[in-house]
Amino acid sequence: MIQNTRSETAIYYLFSNNHVNELIAYRYDFTDEELLAYYISFLKTISLKLNERTVQFFFHTHKDKPSFPLYCEAIKFFRHSESMVRA
Repeated sequence: MIQNTRSETAIYYLFSNNHVNELIAYRYDFTDEELLAYYISFLKTISLKLNERTVQFFFHTHKDKPSFPLYCEAIKFFRHSESMVRA
C-alpha cells in the first residue's frame, strides 16, 4: 500500500497517526524467514518515502529521550548473515 501511494497527502495521512511506528517497533519472531523478508521490504519501502517533510513522522522526542524507530530497527540487521536483508 505504501509503495503504490503517490499522493503526498495520502503519505502524510498514512504516516501521521503513529501506527506505522508501532508496526516498525513491534517485536516480531524473525526466526520465520518469510516474515523477516516482508519486514525488511516494509522498512525499505518506508525509507524510500522519507524526505525533509515526512521524516517528522518517524522522529520522536519523548521528553528527554528522542528516538527514530525506523533507524533503530533497521540498524539491527546491519550485520545479518543474509545479504538480501543487509541490502
